Amino acid sequence: MQKQKRKPQQRSADTRLKLAQATVDLMVERGYAGLSVTDIQRRAGVSNGARVHHFPTKSDLVIAAVAQFLQHGNRSGGERARAAAKPRAVLRAMIEDLYALYFEEFFLPAMESAVAARTDRVLAKGLHPVVAAYHRTNRGIWRSALERAGYAKRDAAFMYELCKWVLRGMALTSVWHPTPAANRRFLAALEQALLRAVPPRG
Repeated sequence: MQKQKRKPQQRSADTRLKLAQATVDLMVERGYAGLSVTDIQRRAGVSNGARVHHFPTKSDLVIAAVAQFLQHGNRSGGERARAAAKPRAVLRAMIEDLYALYFEEFFLPAMESAVAARTDRVLAKGLHPVVAAYHRTNRGIWRSALERAGYAKRDAAFMYELCKWVLRGMALTSVWHPTPAANRRFLAALEQALLRAVPPRG
């Protein structure tokens, strides 16, 4: 009986995941303006009825896709933070986590949806809380990890915000002028500068 109950739930979860992945893939290829629900369901390999059941509108699809991948980002960030202990290792893991957020394929659709939400109130109403929840969780993960590694609370907050804004700016610039090798050298220099400028307590 329990297995029979799980099967429809698993099918539903699989369908949602396929639609989320198809939404992200197509936004990378075509941008938000070129996105259509017909193309998404075709790419996902699901029927129109299944798509409508889960996500009636284009905004619903985009919000769900963003939520799906940001939740994955929070889980990955938590795993990275738990695996690091010493100050240098935690700082490096935090930079790598933010690099993954801003330089892997998900950043482009996230940026596309954020720009679209500037003038689309329905999209903004659903998207803003999802993004805010991600950043709130991620901020908490890394501030706590830095504090456990010996950094003062104020310093941990400063280091997280500085790295986040640096990486976000680099990612935006890289959309039209990618310089991956230079970015990596800059991030290594940022890590060294923070280790010198903000030493852990004790």
